[in-house]
Amino acid sequence: MGTKDLLSSWICCRHGYSRAFLAGCVLALALASSTGAQQTPARAPTPTPSDQPIQRPSSVRGLVRDSADTPIPFATVVWGEARQVITTTDSGEFSLTDIPAGKTRFTIRRLGYVPVDFDLILKPGTIKPVVVHLLPTPPSLTTVDVEASRAMGTDPYRDDRFRATGFFDRKAHLSGYFISPDEVERRRPTSVSDLMYGVPGVTLIGRPHTSSARYVSSSDHCRLQVYLDGHPVPDGDEFVAGSDIKAVEVYSSLLRASDRFLPSPQKGYCGSIVVWTK
Repeated sequence: MGTKDLLSSWICCRHGYSRAFLAGCVLALALASSTGAQQTPARAPTPTPSDQPIQRPSSVRGLVRDSADTPIPFATVVWGEARQVITTTDSGEFSLTDIPAGKTRFTIRRLGYVPVDFDLILKPGTIKPVVVHLLPTPPSLTTVDVEASRAMGTDPYRDDRFRATGFFDRKAHLSGYFISPDEVERRRPTSVSDLMYGVPGVTLIGRPHTSSARYVSSSDHCRLQVYLDGHPVPDGDEFVAGSDIKAVEVYSSLLRASDRFLPSPQKGYCGSIVVWTK
């Protein structure tokens, strides 16, 4: 009941009209008082989706050093579920942006050092500094075969050139699959695919000995980049004759791949096959 109705009821009672009319006045006053006491409380406004806080991405700035606190250049930094990859600068630094907040896995490797795996819990919109120290790989002595005379038809220049590729050094320190020159000679392949049978972690897709052949990782189901004498080549099985193959290196994942033959994950590669010629 409004203010005007209340005033009218009061006037009726004030001038002493009939009892029946007076009773109506009293009832009107009671109803007015009850209505005023039962006011509905105002509700708080409901927040809209646009009012919700936005999760801002995080960043990581790192430095990779050795046990003597000397920066390590060209170290491989792998992070995230997609196993994205970058390398450190000449001063051993790396910078990552737009990383989702939360727990992220990192792996840092460099040839000649023990790999390091660690997790970082990143807060939204923050920059996380990190310093990683890599320890040198313990030296190992490989078996050296000494022959009094060399076989007929061998070429010392070609053998020295092959040793300069670093094949035997990587075989001694990395966890890839290596097919040595003596095994290639024993198996006498007609193409690369003949050497891939039985290699763990590698699946051949398409017809062997043709341009449709390509190699994928058995575990990650992604492509393996093929290199010929250190240079990437298109997919296929016709880029080199089997009689020209000297040795082969196989890295079925980015964590196994050599820093020198590290393909781009953005192009769909997750490992590499390195073919060396005679």
